[in-house]
Amino acid sequence: MAWAVKQQLPTNEKFLLIMLANYASNDDGECFPAIETLMRDTSLARNTVRKCINSLQTKGYISAHERWSNGRQLSNSYRMAMGWWEGSPHDHRGSPNDRGGSIHAPTGGQQVTPNLSEEPIKQPNKPKIDLALIEADFNEFWEHYPARPNNPRTRAWESYKKARKEGASKEIIMAGVLAYARTRAGKDSEYTAMAATWLNQKRWEDDYGPAKQVRRMGNFV
Repeated sequence: MAWAVKQQLPTNEKFLLIMLANYASNDDGECFPAIETLMRDTSLARNTVRKCINSLQTKGYISAHERWSNGRQLSNSYRMAMGWWEGSPHDHRGSPNDRGGSIHAPTGGQQVTPNLSEEPIKQPNKPKIDLALIEADFNEFWEHYPARPNNPRTRAWESYKKARKEGASKEIIMAGVLAYARTRAGKDSEYTAMAATWLNQKRWEDDYGPAKQVRRMGNFV
């Protein structure tokens, strides 16, 4: 993190680099935070987080690659490039020996694709899932989900569990469903998405726009 703080970057990119450094291993500078985690930590929108990651890769501050397990995509792996920075953060055009010869060393703005056969991905420990707690969270989600005919609760519960196990937090899902419910207020419930569909499509990531303010008796509500 001390290295990340010293880098001269636009505000959002620097903030994201610091957050990545916060999760990075002291041994190899590698970390596995999900996009939702970075969104929560930085209060940045999903698209902004992705743009910052792409920019940091292009500038050579980090390298990134996808991770898969049994055909399912996991959160990306990110590695800090601090082992190859000397002096100015953009002065990294030395020889391979100067950069340690690593496949993760920055190369003048080009991302280097790691050789997974030589450097296997480290699998982080999966957090334990408290189903009782998740069920309580689901009950709150279900209570606030907008009315919809033929909306199977059982299917919604399975989709909710899946979303939480894949890393979506209660807070992010609830913020999304409250915003969605606001947009459906007063509209034909036949056209409201089934809860399972809404969850499977990760609709909490949709941009529902700001809440409208209505002036009543001199107060905003």
